[in-house]
Amino acid sequence: MKADIKHLQDTFKMGYEMYESSRREAREIVDMYHNAHYTQTELSTLANRGQPAETFNIIKMYTRHLVGYFSTIINSIKATPRTQKDVSTSAIITDILDYIQYTNDFERVSERLQIDAILQGLSCVYLDVEEQLDSSGEVRVDDFGRKLYDIKMNHVPAEEIVIDPYAKLDDYSDARFIHRFKWVSEEEVDSLFGVAKRK
Repeated sequence: MKADIKHLQDTFKMGYEMYESSRREAREIVDMYHNAHYTQTELSTLANRGQPAETFNIIKMYTRHLVGYFSTIINSIKATPRTQKDVSTSAIITDILDYIQYTNDFERVSERLQIDAILQGLSCVYLDVEEQLDSSGEVRVDDFGRKLYDIKMNHVPAEEIVIDPYAKLDDYSDARFIHRFKWVSEEEVDSLFGVAKRK
């Protein structure tokens, strides 16, 4: 089924509204993690008393502990052979996975995914296949003239994700849709699509 704009709008609205309370709670927790949970009134009160706007940040402490613990037990992704004849194939796949992790700074991406999962209960990474370019911007090719590609791994902030509220599986593989959205200014929308499209 080819999605049209109306279908995309409807599914986005449904997912956004169904998870609004969860998103609000996640924003509050993220604010606490960053010590940004004080209101302006509370900051003014503390300043008038001569008190610093500081807290003993338990959320950040436990999050950092968990991320540190995960880094000691989850260091890499390996392909394990199912049978003896799969050993050489799994070794090649493991080398490819190592290369993808190395070229995408997997430790940094993995840490951001873990923090999203701990604080917001959702983490997402976007994988894309891109043509390799040389220094002049031309597409690189191998000795046989075939294009060379890279697999790019990009962290998607959890607050930019809208998921199907009726998905049942833990990994959302049964979801009918997963939307990604970003808030942008009217000026940016106008420059991308033209003023006439907004009217």
